[in-house]
Amino acid sequence: MTAFSAPARDLADVVLRVARFAPTELNGRPPVCKGVLLTTVRRGGVEVLATDTGATGHGRVLATVTEPGRVLVDATHLARIARHLPAPHVRIATDGTTAVITCGPATWRLLTMPDEDYPADLPPAADLRAVRPIPMDGHQLALTRGEAFARRIRPRRAARPPRATGLYAPSGLDVGAQITWTRKTEDGPQTVTGQVWSAAPGTHAVWALAEGEPAPAYVRPEYAPRRGGRPDLTRLTECPPPPAAPMRGTP
Repeated sequence: MTAFSAPARDLADVVLRVARFAPTELNGRPPVCKGVLLTTVRRGGVEVLATDTGATGHGRVLATVTEPGRVLVDATHLARIARHLPAPHVRIATDGTTAVITCGPATWRLLTMPDEDYPADLPPAADLRAVRPIPMDGHQLALTRGEAFARRIRPRRAARPPRATGLYAPSGLDVGAQITWTRKTEDGPQTVTGQVWSAAPGTHAVWALAEGEPAPAYVRPEYAPRRGGRPDLTRLTECPPPPAAPMRGTP
């Protein structure tokens, strides 16, 4: 059991720099090298460690430790979460084979990796002040382009009355919410349970991450109109995502 809370900005800064040392391809390395190791220390702090066995990233963050211990989670998923923490403080606690990350209204669950297999003899740690934070991957860039397009102000467009805005606003699809949707497979429809990861391009569509799956799914809701009130959410269906808009300056 491991549990601690820390300032979200400080933890995100260290995680995004240390995660750069986790390899994207193993090439003979043990699978645990793709993770970031979080270890509590006695004087109220957390050590963050990642390595590709050739170089090591090591950082420390002041934290309030409730249960001492350590936890190893996937570096790519932890970096994605660290980049979008919505509140000033974040709490990480282990629950069986999962690490529960809570920050404000959002909650994420990551499968833990066997920390006892993590390499013990590591090369000296690099100076994190000279290391740039890990950049956004393709999935995060696509989400960022979609959010930027949604925030774009269109001139000469009539504003919708406040009542209509509340009437057609989606409900139950907030980031961090647990949802259940239908997926079409060769064996027929399948029911999938997961968590809303982020907004997606389309009408009220979201990216949702199913438990135990590495990549999010594109989930689109269907509503039943109701006169004089908010429409009812009838079902959620997994669909192929729409093609991404080309970036400015690309052919």
